[in-house]
Amino acid sequence: MKPEDFKKRMIACIILILLVSGILSIKSFWDNRKEVHYSEKLQEIMDKLDNEPVSQNPQSLYAERMKIQKKISEIYGFPKLFFFSLVLVNVVLSIWGLKTLSKFDHGTSMSRRYSLRLILALFVFSITILCFFLMEYHQVVRFGWAFMFLLLQGTLIAFVFALGVSEEVYDTIMGHKKDKDLIEGPPPPAW
Repeated sequence: MKPEDFKKRMIACIILILLVSGILSIKSFWDNRKEVHYSEKLQEIMDKLDNEPVSQNPQSLYAERMKIQKKISEIYGFPKLFFFSLVLVNVVLSIWGLKTLSKFDHGTSMSRRYSLRLILALFVFSITILCFFLMEYHQVVRFGWAFMFLLLQGTLIAFVFALGVSEEVYDTIMGHKKDKDLIEGPPPPAW
């Protein structure tokens, strides 16, 4: 396999994994905010039902409560399919990346670079899955914490994206970038 083809395939694989991670993080943040909104509305209706006298017609409140509970159940039901489809896509992309790496010569600097990039992309995806579970299933409900999780995931995705696409970013982080002020070759002759 030519190095250019290898590079294109690995960059495509890393970008796709990070894209799946980004979709998962945005979806979990969006669902978290919707769940908090619906649970607050449901609590208001329950308070009205508890405080109002029985003589008034509570049928409209019961109907509204059922509608909100149905929306909440849709929010809880959809992420399972969404989540498992994205995990399946990530597994397929990971296998594709590993097969691409296995076709290239082992021990070369290019294979080491892209194996590190693929490992970091999979690490970011695992962090995204953890944040998905925390935000989808109401372990994190405060807006500040949910927004911090979203920013953390976005920062990690952007970092690994920059590391995966740009050779300069990789060389700078790994310390392989040559110093521009360094004189190459033998030192100049003494006076």
